[in-house]
Amino acid sequence: MQIESQSELWVAGTGLIGNKVTELARSKDISVSVTAKSEKEDPSGTAEILDITDFEGVKKYFWDHHFKKVIVAAGITPPAAAKKNPEMAFLVNAEGPKNIGKAILTLPEGRRPSVVFMGSTLQYDIRHEGAVSENTPFVKEGDPYVMSKIKMVEFVKELVAKGLDAKIAMIFNSTGPEQSTDYFLPSMADQVAKIKLGLKEPRIVESRYVGHDRDFSHVDDTAQGIMLALGGRSGDLINIASGYGVRLQDFIYTLMDLSGVRGISHQVDPNFNTPPKIHASWGDNSRLKALGFVQKKDMVDICLDLFEARLKVNKG
Repeated sequence: MQIESQSELWVAGTGLIGNKVTELARSKDISVSVTAKSEKEDPSGTAEILDITDFEGVKKYFWDHHFKKVIVAAGITPPAAAKKNPEMAFLVNAEGPKNIGKAILTLPEGRRPSVVFMGSTLQYDIRHEGAVSENTPFVKEGDPYVMSKIKMVEFVKELVAKGLDAKIAMIFNSTGPEQSTDYFLPSMADQVAKIKLGLKEPRIVESRYVGHDRDFSHVDDTAQGIMLALGGRSGDLINIASGYGVRLQDFIYTLMDLSGVRGISHQVDPNFNTPPKIHASWGDNSRLKALGFVQKKDMVDICLDLFEARLKVNKG
């Protein structure tokens, strides 16, 4: 079969993380092919359309191209979407990656690319304060999103045993200016931006309980970590994390400071003011650091990028 493309990297997915990985790769002069499941998932109109739940389609795509690396960033997110459609969540989050792995194994050994799949910190059964390593057991029960991701890991481990060169990037909280306000930090930044623009009265940022510490990374650092994970050991889980926790209320106070608005305040909804069982947890990123990871954007950078993005959106 004739090879039509010599792109070095295939990025499956055009969401927050997939787009940032593509941007980073191209900034390093790596040739990239990008796919999306449908035109709806690719507003830019620049991706090829490929449904990773279609094994024969995926197999043909590999035989028509000659990739050295693959990053699978396609998935059902946020988790709430998986709850609404658990069957689709399983297809996209578990069967899709399985199809990619199986299709790679149909290639001659010398043409098989290395691949990174996306896992989630939500898979970990976190029962202690502090750092969460890749050796942490997975939960035994969870929502459709979590269980589909756990099944994906099982599929990948089976394929690694058959010769697939695959790693699983375990993504801790990742955010960036393109992320929707369905997520916590963009939602907080949106409220502060509206207060700054005189679009929200009273000048109160409202949130749930925020007295606990969690690991957050800027999507730029997440993309860097995923690219580095390609060089990891096959079969490994690799935490894509900052390596430390930040108190959620500190993000809010930083956003408020950036606004420069006098009299701005923060209020916790009394209906959502219950502390979590684990007060402080973060990702142990020692495996990632061993691959050369260095964080480039800290909490202030995250807040500034989110705040400026929401100012732009709300100005219209």
